[in-house]
Amino acid sequence: MPSSVPVIDLRPWFGGEEAARAEVAAEVDAALQSVGFFLISGHGVTEELRTRVRAAARVFFALPPEVKRRYAVTVGGRGWLPPGVEANAYAEGTQTPPDLKESFAVGADQPTGDPEVDGYWFQPNVYPAEVPALEPAVVAYLARMRTSRTSCWCCARPRSASNATSSPGTPGTPRTR
Repeated sequence: MPSSVPVIDLRPWFGGEEAARAEVAAEVDAALQSVGFFLISGHGVTEELRTRVRAAARVFFALPPEVKRRYAVTVGGRGWLPPGVEANAYAEGTQTPPDLKESFAVGADQPTGDPEVDGYWFQPNVYPAEVPALEPAVVAYLARMRTSRTSCWCCARPRSASNATSSPGTPGTPRTR
C-alpha cells in the first residue's frame, strides 16, 4: 500500500490520446483501490484562483465561533461543519471520537432537473456575508472545475454503450437527455 496520497496529473487526459487517457484512468483506479483518494494536478485551475479561494476561506475560519454558527449545517449540508460534527473514521467502521477539524462545504450548484437527485446533491451553496470575497472565488472555481469535468470523465465515462448502465443522477455520471 502506498505511504502517501498519489498526485495524478490530468494534462495527459486533456491531450486526447487514447493511450494517455487510459494511463490516467489506470492511475485513478489504482489510487482509489489502494489509498481511497488522490490529489490532482494539471486541472487547469490557475494558481491565482486557488489562492483567492484559500485566502477567503482563511478569513472565514478566523471568524469567531458565534459568527460561523450562523452558517452551521449537518453532514451533507452546504455551509459550516463545526468541530465534532463529523467522525470520518466511521467510514471504515472504526469507532473513534468525533473529528477535531472544521469544514466549510460547497459543491456543484447546477441542478440536473431530477428533484430527488437535486435535493440531495445540488443544494444551494451558502456564502457568509462577513466574507464577501468567498462567493465570487468559489463560483469561479466551480465554473472552472465544470469546464474540466466536461472534458475529463476519467472515473465515470462509459467506454462503450454496452456498459453505459450507470445510475442516472449519480454525481459525475454522464447523462443523456
